Amino acid sequence: MPTLNITVLSAHNLVAKDITGTSDPYCIIKCGRAKHRTSTKPMTLNPAWFESFTVSVMDPMRESVTFDLYDKDLISNDDPLGSAVVQLNTLRRGVPERMTLNLMGARSGVLMVELNALDFGQAMMSQPMMQPMMQQPMMQQPMMMQQPMMQQPMMQQPMMHPTMMPMVQTQPMMQPMMQQPMMTQSTTYTTGYPQQQAYGVPPPMGYPPYGGGYY
Repeated sequence: MPTLNITVLSAHNLVAKDITGTSDPYCIIKCGRAKHRTSTKPMTLNPAWFESFTVSVMDPMRESVTFDLYDKDLISNDDPLGSAVVQLNTLRRGVPERMTLNLMGARSGVLMVELNALDFGQAMMSQPMMQPMMQQPMMQQPMMMQQPMMQQPMMQQPMMHPTMMPMVQTQPMMQPMMQQPMMTQSTTYTTGYPQQQAYGVPPPMGYPPYGGGYY
């Protein structure tokens, strides 16, 4: 039969039911036909229990766990301090789960519990182990056979024998021309009458013809 482990941890900010401004809280746990009760913590609004219980579960998919808190009274009936419910189909197998539950039916207060579904509940989804990738062998490309470089034979020109070398005819160097001295024309100026020209040569302009004039 499926088994559930229940631990009632603590409660906080409970409602004060006594004239002293405190309460004497305890908790009742119900699961299917099972019923358990924690100890009573006197005169406190923040009790700490840390008490564990183990119960058998008939149908984990439909059943739930109910937590009812009460204030212990010596004379009158115990006053309710609130309640909380947890569905078992939300639990994971073998994983302790801590929960903070708001109390219903009360002005304030929370309850902290821990539930552990020992042999029922949702299975842990384990991530598949990544298999190492098969490293494909590297395809080694065949090396290109380096062809030897064909060295073309050098055409050796026959050496010219000194006697066979053609004579290069050199042109004679041109001697510089002798510069002839420039003939300078001299002009002779005379005063008085103009110089008599030879016969048959016309006189210069502005002068009387030869043989004319006064003596």
